[in-house]
Amino acid sequence: MRQVFTHKNPRNRRLLLVFTGWSSDERFFAGFAPEGWDVMVCSDYETLDFDSRLIDGYSTVYLFAWSLGVAAVAASLPEGKIAAAVAVNGTLWPADDMRGIPESIFKATEANLDERNLRKFRRRMFSSAQDFQETSALLPENDDIEALKRQLKAVASRPFRPFRFRRVYIGLDDAIFPPANQLNAWKESPGAPEIVNLQEPHCPDLRSLILSFLPDSRQVSSSFERALPHYDRHAEAQMKIASHLASMLTPANGLRTLEIGSGSGLFTRLYSPILRPHEAVFIDLYKMPRYAIAPIEIYLEADAEEAIERNSDLHDFDFALSASTIQWFANPRAFFRNIAKTLNPEGRLICSTFLPGNLGELDQLRPAPILYPSRSELEQFLNEAFEEVMVEEEEIPVDFASPREAKMHLRFTGVSPRHPSLPVRPDKETAFPTLLTYRVLYISAARPLTGRQENS
Repeated sequence: MRQVFTHKNPRNRRLLLVFTGWSSDERFFAGFAPEGWDVMVCSDYETLDFDSRLIDGYSTVYLFAWSLGVAAVAASLPEGKIAAAVAVNGTLWPADDMRGIPESIFKATEANLDERNLRKFRRRMFSSAQDFQETSALLPENDDIEALKRQLKAVASRPFRPFRFRRVYIGLDDAIFPPANQLNAWKESPGAPEIVNLQEPHCPDLRSLILSFLPDSRQVSSSFERALPHYDRHAEAQMKIASHLASMLTPANGLRTLEIGSGSGLFTRLYSPILRPHEAVFIDLYKMPRYAIAPIEIYLEADAEEAIERNSDLHDFDFALSASTIQWFANPRAFFRNIAKTLNPEGRLICSTFLPGNLGELDQLRPAPILYPSRSELEQFLNEAFEEVMVEEEEIPVDFASPREAKMHLRFTGVSPRHPSLPVRPDKETAFPTLLTYRVLYISAARPLTGRQENS
């Protein structure tokens, strides 16, 4: 296997790991540098000798597997190192009549491969000759036909191995992996991944697709900072969530509290008369207003995931609190473990996040940008870090008088309905929904299991 860093910054603690498709390599991702992420591209699956030492230094690893790279992942990668995994236009059964490329076609491709047939194969990956021409410069310059044949033979001979993907994309115009076979495969695959259909060929705009779900703290910060002056007037669902979280608290006095994503102070104002903290620490991505809820207040303008992991001064809190924030985090598993370390032995985490299907009405306009962990995943992560865990689901529908009001709600609560790299077609704008449904998970976790915590 070939492993190449296409972007590496010694300050980055997050890695995007790409398993690219057959007959492509790192050129497909040359110059691709998502903010705050290193990028490693894997190719050449004749052997699957993945060197996991190259990813050991990262706190968070996201996996993106395309085409035959999907099966290569399962056969080579230690699943426990991955925070979130996404697959596009591939399956865990690469040569299979019902769940992959039909075996006769797969074998014929190997047997008849030459420069001419390789070009024909690559042309079929794209929806138009123009797209193929524009992308051909990113393909390898000198193809080793015999090596490519050996790769196909090796891929076809490997037994099925399971791997859990959080989301899979199926290109409905895929001329390589039949879309129906992809659907069959993912319905049988472990973990019940979220399935997203795209009206795309075998090779969509891979870079834009990655950016649509990859957490970007800079974008989140910018969106919420712009929304701050208007947030409370438009945050109807967020107010209900904050009120429910406050109802989970019991009166106290003189506590030390840590709030993550305090923003406008909507939740802060609700819990402060209940907990009456003596010392309060607040973390958010941008400059916060001063809340004046405690004699001692500390404001940290930082990425909360990184601050909680690295800042040794954050410890011995009675409560960690967060409303409608942690869904933006890249690695909730590591966050729960690290936040547990900030609490005293009887400390408690009270927070909310969102579940798959949140704001699902917008999925007609976007390929579901945020990778929400399922309730079962979140419960697993929480039970690794806390002795007592309670969770509760709620759906909060919000009706608007017009599409314009729905858009204003999203804009003034800092929630972008789509990633800017994935523009909405003009004909879709008229279908903007007037009902938005929030799928909320409330979390109460207590008594940290600090002895069992490990960095993920």
